[in-house]
Amino acid sequence: MKTLNLQTNDGAQITAYTFAPILKKGSPKVLITAMLHGDESTAKKVAQALIEKLKNEKLIGTVTIIPKVNEAAAKIGSRRHPEDDKDLNRQFKNIKNKTASNHLADELMKLAEDYDYGVDLHVFPGEHSPVVTVCVARGDEKVQAEAERLQEIVGPDVIWKLDPFKGETEKFGTLMGYLLNKGKPAFGIEMPPEDLVLDRQLEKIVNGLIKLLIEVKIIEGTKPQTTKNIPRMKRQLLKIEEPGRFVPATTKLLKPVSKGQVMGTFYPERTNKPVEIVSPFSGPLMTIAQDGPVTVGEKFIAVGLQLSW
Repeated sequence: MKTLNLQTNDGAQITAYTFAPILKKGSPKVLITAMLHGDESTAKKVAQALIEKLKNEKLIGTVTIIPKVNEAAAKIGSRRHPEDDKDLNRQFKNIKNKTASNHLADELMKLAEDYDYGVDLHVFPGEHSPVVTVCVARGDEKVQAEAERLQEIVGPDVIWKLDPFKGETEKFGTLMGYLLNKGKPAFGIEMPPEDLVLDRQLEKIVNGLIKLLIEVKIIEGTKPQTTKNIPRMKRQLLKIEEPGRFVPATTKLLKPVSKGQVMGTFYPERTNKPVEIVSPFSGPLMTIAQDGPVTVGEKFIAVGLQLSW
C-alpha cells in the first residue's frame, strides 16, 4: 500500500491510499471516495475497513481509496466546506470563480481521469436507512447499464434511480455524475449515520465492495454472483419546513407506507406543540428521520416509488 498526499491549487491536502501491484498496461483501476461531506463518518469507517481487508488480498489491478476527501468540513462535522459554505458534491463541473470546494473538486477530477470505475460512499445524516446504491442517470445507456450491473454485484437493499433532470434537480454536479459523463461506470453507496448503522450493514457494504473488486479484476477470487431482484426506486420526499424535534412512529424500513399514515410527531421550535406528520405518499419506507432535533430542508421521510426493471 502506498500513501499519496495530493495538494489542491489553494494548498489543501487530500490523503489517498493506493494498492497497486506491478501491472500490465491496461490493467483496471478503481477509485473509492468517502467523506465528500464532513458529517458522514460512517463512510470513512467503511473506507478504513476496506483498506484493512485489502492488506490480505492478492491484487491484480489498482484500487485507490480516499477515506476523508473534505478534511476541512470533517474537522467541524459539517456537510459543507467551512470556507465557502458549498456542498463539495455539487462542484464537479466547470466553474469560473473558484473557491476552496472547487479546488478540491478540480483535484479529484484530475485524479479520476486515470481510473476506470468509481464508487462514492455517502451517508443519510440523521436518518434510519437501509443500504442503498445510487444509480445516477448520466452518461450514455451503455455506461449506465454497466454501473447498474455492478451495483447488483455489491448487493444493496435498494437501488435508488436518481435522475437530476427529473425531480431532484439539486443533485447536479456530483462526482459520480461527472465520471459517468466521462464514460466511466460509477455509482454511490448510501448508508445510515454512525450512531444508527448496524454491524451487519457495515459488513454488507465492505463485503459488497470486495465482490465488486473481484468482478472488475482488481483482486483475485471466485467470480461473484449477481444479487437478483433488488428493488429499484425513486424517492418521494416529505421535507421539513421549520426547525423542531421529530419523534418517528416507526423505523421499519422498506415496509409499506399508506398515504395518510401517521409517520411520527413533530414539535416545532416556535410552539413546541405536537403535530402529527402524515405521509402524502404510498410505497416502501426508504428513510425516516431519527428521534431528535431536525431543521429546515432535512427530510421527515423518503417513500419509495417502485420501478420495474
